[in-house]
Amino acid sequence: MQIRAANKQDEPIIRTIIFQAMEENGATADIEGRDSDLKNVEHNYFWYDGLCIVAERDGQIIGVLAARRNEKDENTLEIMRLAVTPGARKRGAARALVKTMLFFAGNMEYKQVRAGVSERGEDLKRIDPLILKKLGFTQEADGTFWTMTAQSASCSSGS
Repeated sequence: MQIRAANKQDEPIIRTIIFQAMEENGATADIEGRDSDLKNVEHNYFWYDGLCIVAERDGQIIGVLAARRNEKDENTLEIMRLAVTPGARKRGAARALVKTMLFFAGNMEYKQVRAGVSERGEDLKRIDPLILKKLGFTQEADGTFWTMTAQSASCSSGS
């Protein structure tokens, strides 16, 4: 499996993977509303001090992670999207995407990485808490978000 930066040509497959995951979890895509960030991934992630990365296996994109600067805290990178194709699940793609993003967060001088946890039926802008816990994220008091310091993030990316 290879992890690389997404590009403009990847946007249709990125949308397909995310929308498929949303449908599987009972959510409907709303490209004109809450999912409008997927109209132009390059603009909405790279231009906002963030990143969008994809996982590939045998030349096919099997997963995507998109993160950008938190609107309320410029020192925090927030994971906004994470989805993996059904055939690639439980094979380490999501973990590899998150670990790669953690490495970049430290290099981008973020002090903290933040991710929301999902419940069935949500729009999948959130992540399975088990992945976050295994990677060393700490649950915030409200239970909705998990965080990790960027220093810890960049140190743990190599393991």
